[in-house]
Amino acid sequence: MKKPTLSLITLLILAAGLFLPLHREPVHADGGVLRVRIGVVQDGVVRITPDDLRNAGIDPKTIDPRTFAMSSQGQPVAIRVAGEGDGRFDDGDFIEFFGQKFHGSLQDEKYTDENVYWLTIGDAPGPRIPDVNATPSFDLTPPADFAAVVHAEENNYWYTQHRKDPPTKESWYWDQLRPYASQPGVTHTFAAAVPYPITDQSFALTVEENARMNVSHRTTIAFNDALLVDATWSAKRRAVFTATVPAGVAVSGINTVTIGALLQPGVTSDWVYVNYWELAYRREFSAWQGRIDFRAEEAGPHEYAIDGWAAPQVVILDISDPFAPRRLIEPATMAGDTWTLRFRVDDAAGDHFWLQEESAIAGPASIALRPPLDQLRQPDTGADVIIVTGQDLFPAAERLADWHRSRGYSSRVVFFQDLVDEFNDGIYHPRAVTNFLTWTQTQWPDPKPRYVVLFGDGNWNFKGYNPAKYPIEPIIVPPYLAWEDPWQGEVPDDNRYADLDDDGNPELALGRIPVNNMEEANAVVDKLTAYDENERSQFWQRIAVFIADDDPPVGDFAGDSDLIINNYLPPDVIPQRIYRNITHSDIASVRQAIADAINSGTFMVQYAGHGSPDTWMKGVGWSVQDVENLSNAGMYPLFSTFNCLDGYFAYPGRPSIAETTLRKADAGSIAAFSPTGLGATSEQTPFRETLMEVIFQDDVRTLGDALLLTKQRYFQHRGRHYLIETMTLFGDPTLTLPSGFYLNNAYTPLQLNPNPAPLNAPALPKLPERNPPRQEPLTPPL
Repeated sequence: MKKPTLSLITLLILAAGLFLPLHREPVHADGGVLRVRIGVVQDGVVRITPDDLRNAGIDPKTIDPRTFAMSSQGQPVAIRVAGEGDGRFDDGDFIEFFGQKFHGSLQDEKYTDENVYWLTIGDAPGPRIPDVNATPSFDLTPPADFAAVVHAEENNYWYTQHRKDPPTKESWYWDQLRPYASQPGVTHTFAAAVPYPITDQSFALTVEENARMNVSHRTTIAFNDALLVDATWSAKRRAVFTATVPAGVAVSGINTVTIGALLQPGVTSDWVYVNYWELAYRREFSAWQGRIDFRAEEAGPHEYAIDGWAAPQVVILDISDPFAPRRLIEPATMAGDTWTLRFRVDDAAGDHFWLQEESAIAGPASIALRPPLDQLRQPDTGADVIIVTGQDLFPAAERLADWHRSRGYSSRVVFFQDLVDEFNDGIYHPRAVTNFLTWTQTQWPDPKPRYVVLFGDGNWNFKGYNPAKYPIEPIIVPPYLAWEDPWQGEVPDDNRYADLDDDGNPELALGRIPVNNMEEANAVVDKLTAYDENERSQFWQRIAVFIADDDPPVGDFAGDSDLIINNYLPPDVIPQRIYRNITHSDIASVRQAIADAINSGTFMVQYAGHGSPDTWMKGVGWSVQDVENLSNAGMYPLFSTFNCLDGYFAYPGRPSIAETTLRKADAGSIAAFSPTGLGATSEQTPFRETLMEVIFQDDVRTLGDALLLTKQRYFQHRGRHYLIETMTLFGDPTLTLPSGFYLNNAYTPLQLNPNPAPLNAPALPKLPERNPPRQEPLTPPL
């Protein structure tokens, strides 16, 4: 997943100041403690100047640099403060430290490259970088080369592993190889720089691929046109190839790895992803692009000589402990075609050294003055409902909070970025919300939060890879990605936001309202405030539409729907069946019947069958394009879908049915229970039964409570389960369904027809023809 250059979305976020408000007037530090957030996205020496602090809104004339202290991820970081002795931070003074991009697990690094350093001003001083004399004696022979690794990887294609053999959590790949019958062999070349390899030793090459098809594969690998691998392998899995690069084949500068995919006999097509190539080699002690880093290979003392410098002004650091580096001073410098530096250390094996020309020292990727966030940790009062959102959606989020308050809930809006900074050390990750919610349960006054609204959309392209294929869209509240789906692999798992102890059994009721802008946000809030939570007194509120696909080998979708109708539907609710090939003979009539039923008004819509994010019934049934034609203003149903991927909201440029129907202004749904992953009918049906039992027999009509209780009961019977993770509420968790309609203390007598005729309703326009279904769904839909 490592990519050497900043991505488009990273640059956009950093340019926006990470959504942090900058102060218009410089802040004076007279007697107060200031806290500055500093973002770093690449390893190396970082320098902060008075101008940087001015840009962050701080007046450097009012601060004492002797009070500077820095930390990162809870650990103190040693800094060098040039010119601090006079107690002033003048022009020409600077702060210098060794910064690292975010280094975490493969899963955590998907969210961000940015590591965050916190500079406090006006409090106790932090540690400083010590100077260590490194003057050479010229009595030791410097080593000629050292062990180095080049890791070449780009991220252009997204694919989540369905099988984990060998295990991997990789989901981004450099390229794809797709041979087929008329082009049985495909080769792509992948280039990267290899600085100064020695010429008299062989090196080790590693290449990782991942097959999307369950067939026999043939792979060829060449390094600088020297064929090294011609191998066959099989199955839908990851494969790692190793090969020896002969001495003299690698060159200093750009090297190429050419990878081929060739069809095996009897195979008509293949689909293989290339992840990376890596070269472990021996490198000469020469600077590359103004820097070099290496590790001592045995205990010292040693003298190291490094040439290739454009100037003698070079920072030399011992970064064996990157939080507490040592600055090596007084090296010997020798002029020639390039400058050579020589220094002496008494080092231990594994000690890490970093050298960087002063001209290559960069400033921070982002810097902002961070106001105190004490109210997040110690508020005056608690809150029943927490709304997590971004600053751009605050007006609509506050409208939603007002709606909560009007119905007796205390509600509070918090910004996702504030939670990241206060509860995850500034590292961008959904766990910041979980950390915050965990804190509230023990540290906040009553009432403790019971409901959580994720008020904003998000997707998995956090770093803006390949925007031509995966459009750049807002990430207001990110999806919590997890490898929970046994087929799809990695899926959005908002359940983890509410699972405070990570045991697979959530503690809080949570819903997502996946809006991208104020227009969408206000449209959803408008529907919520207009929704009748009291009683099913209008006729349309007593209609429940049941839609079923037809594929007997996979499941009896119609039979499962009849099971719900016959055993769980309240007496005042009339079922209307739309069963493919049973009540309706062709797909066009199915689509029209769905549109007619929703536009006429219905309390509930349930669907069981095949699905993908944007279509039902294997791409030929109801779709997001059909949602656009809905006109059921004021009559908003609850959707419940028991299929595959109907709620997969995190694919850029490919909105799901669940989110599209909720966002539809003056039409669509009021909420949806929908899966973000795949599902087996044999497991979805018991979950569906439990949900209907909770809502209609136990009379738990508040949506968040109903889904939470369903998940907890399912957990009691099955333990940790993918459906608990993937079944998601799209909507507000405090929304309450209206109760049954009573007349003279009894349900109104309504004749229930097992297969009623279509409802009497005004003539509706026929649905327009729509585009053919996509040919490459996330996975073969269930």
